Amino acid sequence: MLRVWTPGGDEMVAIPVEEAIDVTSLKKQLQKSCGLPRFRQRLLRESVVLDDDTKLSSPADLQLVLLPFADVDTSQVTSIVSAAQRGRASAVEEMLKLPQDPSLGDHESRTALHGACMNGHMDVVQLLLESGCDMNATDNAGRTALHLASGNGYVKILRLLVESAAHVNLRDGFGNTALHVAACEGQLGSVRALLQSGICKDMVDHSGRTALHDASQNGHIATVRVLLDAGASRDLEDEDGLTAATYFGRFCFGHMDLVFKLH
Repeated sequence: MLRVWTPGGDEMVAIPVEEAIDVTSLKKQLQKSCGLPRFRQRLLRESVVLDDDTKLSSPADLQLVLLPFADVDTSQVTSIVSAAQRGRASAVEEMLKLPQDPSLGDHESRTALHGACMNGHMDVVQLLLESGCDMNATDNAGRTALHLASGNGYVKILRLLVESAAHVNLRDGFGNTALHVAACEGQLGSVRALLQSGICKDMVDHSGRTALHDASQNGHIATVRVLLDAGASRDLEDEDGLTAATYFGRFCFGHMDLVFKLH
């Protein structure tokens, strides 16, 4: 058995050797007991810290030490955001092992998760979610990681965020939900995934516009169809008193079937 002890001398868990291939896999199992991700755990054997890739092939008594976040400066925060944005997963992991707080934002309040979602780096997103980062953190424009993944069409990341319990109805500084952003950009895959998540179809931004308004104004025919089929309201007026049908009539000539649907 692998017996894991607290610094106070209490046995935390006893795990069969065959269930823990290496230190990393053991730390992942310990998260259920200690409540902290592997990046903030240190396992010691006879007062020696074990590397994450150390094999655990025989019975042993191990001590678990839980670490607070390290004190970091602004340059270190910028570094992890930049590494995440560039898809440098190994660099991000090393910074998480400091352990660095993954929820800290740079000068624009962008977190590492914002950076990874902005450019579609799934492996980095998975690391950051494993680290327990704040999925709903907002940048200076009020955007969450879900806004960025949705607007850029990274549907797999979007789905992962939703499955990880990201709040789908949060609005940015302009009042836009992720659905507004996806509809405005014509990201059909994102729109479909968000509708499946149970997002509110008819939330309005600060100008009184819904996602259907945005899709209509920007001429995204397929997105308009999907929103209408999902039951988005055709009758809501924005602050100028205009419905989605008005915008559609101006920007989507030649699609009379949709004009009739909108009316």
